[in-house]
Amino acid sequence: MPAARKALRHSAPRTARKASAKKPVARKAAKPARRVSTGVPDSPHTVGGVTLHRIDHLTIRSHLKDLEPLKNFYEAALGLKAGKRPDFVFPGYWLYMGGRAVIHLAGNAKPETPASESGATLGFDHVSFRTSGLKAVRDRLTKLGVPFAEAPVPGFPLHQVFFRDPVGMKVELTFDASEREAAS
Repeated sequence: MPAARKALRHSAPRTARKASAKKPVARKAAKPARRVSTGVPDSPHTVGGVTLHRIDHLTIRSHLKDLEPLKNFYEAALGLKAGKRPDFVFPGYWLYMGGRAVIHLAGNAKPETPASESGATLGFDHVSFRTSGLKAVRDRLTKLGVPFAEAPVPGFPLHQVFFRDPVGMKVELTFDASEREAAS
């Protein structure tokens, strides 16, 4: 029987936190990203009182020796930046896309844990980022020596680029199909 997992510590919900005495800061509204309509609404999903808003992040657990190569890879390949991270008891990085930490790297895999390529089993397969700049992505990955594959999405006006990071995790970049013709 597997060992019981420790319960996760959660902070109080936002609505239960005390309001700050500071004046609210006026922020300029972010320009919405251009999106291709797939017929699926881009809004929260609520079922039984639970609301899902978006994918928050993915965590890649790795051996300690792979932590720096992973950080360097995601910074070079996708332009993510290592930033503020909680003071966990294990080493790692949080990689930011703008103001959001979208990839958490955790260097806490036991040395005897075998490496496995994502998609090789029934577990985690890949993470996808909605992207623009297909020609620049092709140029960047080629310059880095990162092999990649491309495929149109059947029945949708989308084009995908797939590649793997240094520990075998599959990454997908999804583009408007119109970029494929423009970048050819």
